[in-house]
Amino acid sequence: MFDNLFPATVPSADPAFNSFLPDISLPDISQMVAQYEANISEVSRMVGLLSSKENRHALTLFAQGRRIWLGDALRARSYVEDLYSLFDKDRAISALREKAWFELFDYLDLTRLLPTNLWEQWSDSFKAWQSPGGVDCPSFDTDTITSSLNLINSYRAAFFSMRVKCLWDSLSRKHKTNSGAGFRDRQIINGVFNEHSTCNAQARVIQDLYNLCSEVATGIPDTFADVQSDLLKARADRGEWRFVGNGLLKVRAYKVGTLHFQLHPEVASRLNIALHYLYPDCLPRKPLSGGSPADGEFKPLDLIRTQLPHQVTGFLRRAHLHKRKDGLWGLAVYDHVQIGRALRNLLDETLKQIGAERENKEYLFTYDPSEVIEEILVKGEVPETVSHQFYSTPRDTAKEFVEWVSPNPDDICYETSAGTGAIAQEMPLSTYCVEVNKLRCMALSKLGFEVTEGDFLRLKPADLVGHADVVMMNPPFAQQSWKSHFLHGVNFVRPGGVVAAILPASAVEAMPEIEGTPVEYSSPMQGRFPNVSITIVYAKWCRPDQKGQGAEQGSEAA
Repeated sequence: MFDNLFPATVPSADPAFNSFLPDISLPDISQMVAQYEANISEVSRMVGLLSSKENRHALTLFAQGRRIWLGDALRARSYVEDLYSLFDKDRAISALREKAWFELFDYLDLTRLLPTNLWEQWSDSFKAWQSPGGVDCPSFDTDTITSSLNLINSYRAAFFSMRVKCLWDSLSRKHKTNSGAGFRDRQIINGVFNEHSTCNAQARVIQDLYNLCSEVATGIPDTFADVQSDLLKARADRGEWRFVGNGLLKVRAYKVGTLHFQLHPEVASRLNIALHYLYPDCLPRKPLSGGSPADGEFKPLDLIRTQLPHQVTGFLRRAHLHKRKDGLWGLAVYDHVQIGRALRNLLDETLKQIGAERENKEYLFTYDPSEVIEEILVKGEVPETVSHQFYSTPRDTAKEFVEWVSPNPDDICYETSAGTGAIAQEMPLSTYCVEVNKLRCMALSKLGFEVTEGDFLRLKPADLVGHADVVMMNPPFAQQSWKSHFLHGVNFVRPGGVVAAILPASAVEAMPEIEGTPVEYSSPMQGRFPNVSITIVYAKWCRPDQKGQGAEQGSEAA
């Protein structure tokens, strides 16, 4: 059904290409189909109501009332006819299909994935029903969606290579540096600047080039890169090399309006691999030499990739922070800025680490995050989730966990892997937090908690406020780090006190008996942490009091 919109043949991509080819984010198809079918049911219900004998008579009465008011029987008749024309079931279903398909395309960032001309053909084919005699939209069902996604994925390398070729074709052939055999690490573009020292339309080539560089280096384009501003600065400093964006590209402007640019060598190699995919017998897989290197060395690509992405800092610099009527702080860019799916996921992951929750296109905080965001922009980094073993506890799970432990309102409590305070916010007011990361410590302080910045495993009770009644935690899971945290927490509770943690289900078998007292567990739970496939349990241990009895609080299992 879609095959006529795609190239005739699809060569297989070599492993080198697959290593940097941007991925496709797949949606929850069942949810999208369910919503579509619910809309179809609503349309059918409305048409059924209008088609009934009783309702047709009622509509005629409305028209007669209009006729009497206007004194025009012909116009009254046309009102009924127009109304029935409006409620055309087939047209409504076609419109619903188009809407559902384009919502799917938005999710896939298809406008980024497909070359422009192919996207236009694709888009037009789904709008053909709007013209009399046009082909209707494909059915929006699970099988059709799955087949179309499989087709798109199979052509993913071809699409990306076609985008690279379009850019390559836009480079000037007048200069010997611009070889027709592929990307050199040094090349020239004519006509970037006019006599007024402003950018011509040709500057768009550099914008497209930079986005491709970002995609092959990081997996996503740099939506917020102000490339034109960088070009104007290069024009003002004629003859000097200037980095564009996050260091993947350098430019040098000249008075005649030409622009020399130098690609990161590894980026140039990857772009040539993409060209080689389309022309395997004609083009090299590696960059050609472009002459002497530009002043200043490129950073290793791994270092560029591990820094806080330029896309995130761009968002934070352009985002609008405001206090909402409900007391929360909202962070969002203006509506005219488009954020693709890949960047949205990156923002979700980054801002979640400082306590944000996303609501549609806005990120919500329970505190004023301006100082924390400024710290991120100054340092250019935020802790990486996996290496720091940080997975924020979902609000409903934190609430359930605290209710399961049931600390008393006047208990002295610690949250020893506090993160952004999801658990601490459900605990008594007299809760002290421990967190290893400075940014999250700042966020916790803004929330009103007393925070100790440090590695909990290196602390003693005297480093905090002494022994506590309740110690709670969601510790790191990797390499059984949870066991070290839980056992260390035992040293922080007084007689009758409780240590409680969210742990992997494997802890039930791996946890030793502590001081002759067993650890108590909840039933196993799945799907509690987004994007993490792990089964968890709640665990708690009660230190016997001076009479040899366990703590009364939290003694009943869930």
